[in-house]
Amino acid sequence: MSLLDRYLARAIIAATLVALVGLLALDLFFALVDEMGSLRAGRYEMQQAIVYVALTAPRRAYELFPAAALLGGIFGLGALAAGSELVALRAAGMSTARMAAGVTQVGLLLALGAVLLGEQVAPLAEAKAQGLRTVARSGGAAYQASGGLWIRDGSRFIRIAKVLPGHRLADVEVYTVGPDLRLEEAVRVRTAAYRDGRWQLEDVARTVFAGDRLHTEHHGQERWPRLVSLELLEALTVKPDKMAASTLYRYIGYLQANGLDAARYQVAFWGRFTTPLSGLVMLLVALAFAFGPLRSGGAGQRLLTGTLLGLAFYVLDRAVNQLGVVYGLVPWVSAFLPLAALLLLALLALRYVR
Repeated sequence: MSLLDRYLARAIIAATLVALVGLLALDLFFALVDEMGSLRAGRYEMQQAIVYVALTAPRRAYELFPAAALLGGIFGLGALAAGSELVALRAAGMSTARMAAGVTQVGLLLALGAVLLGEQVAPLAEAKAQGLRTVARSGGAAYQASGGLWIRDGSRFIRIAKVLPGHRLADVEVYTVGPDLRLEEAVRVRTAAYRDGRWQLEDVARTVFAGDRLHTEHHGQERWPRLVSLELLEALTVKPDKMAASTLYRYIGYLQANGLDAARYQVAFWGRFTTPLSGLVMLLVALAFAFGPLRSGGAGQRLLTGTLLGLAFYVLDRAVNQLGVVYGLVPWVSAFLPLAALLLLALLALRYVR
């Protein structure tokens, strides 16, 4: 990077980080207020709610990245435009195309940071947060361990290794004890799915303890009326838009192998690529605006412009994604179409910059 590129990068990165911190603080505050409605004395308390909200911060920061990039670009580049520094940069020989290339480099750097946050840190923290809240709300009936979640249901102790979307479980163990606390039965299940009011179990291995004797049996399928309450299952389930791309990819393969609809998860998978790239495109939009309406505008005008642009893109993105699922569009097309439209708008605007 040249000296001029570094000067431009510092202005954009500083403003983007400030915008991200501000947006994240607001989001965490409202999330904590929302969690306060679920507090229960002796079960889910304020301290646990604070820890839960804090653990969701990486995921929230990742989701806010495009909006932070847009606001950061508008404020950073808008400030340079208002001070005639962009004009000075052009007078020093930095063309609009060269500025766009510099902004793209900054956008790629920020996008890389967003990818690391969203794919490495956020999924782990989100799973930890979901487990913590579930255990706290259970009032001692559930316990989170390294090997999975343990749940007590009367005389049964249930270990769940994986909770999948769509009311599905993987690697489940059910231990039943008698009144004298002696183990009576151990059941291992490869997968379990809730369908038509019952649990459909696949690959079931059962061991029955009768005194000094053991009886083992294996069944390909079994149907149980009760395994885990749906309320608890909903609390444990991680939504598709909160999963890492690698997890989504594996789950899509599982759904397709079992003949199940994977469209919603495919759109979420491609969305893991469009989210960081959206930040880059937002910076190009901000650059185009910096040469136009933001050159003489104040902070209020920049904030309003950024908010309206961000809101319009959010609505368009959600609408196209949902329509794509409903009408069976190719998932990657549904995910990338709003971003491509915004990029085209930014490039056309930059082309006519004077």
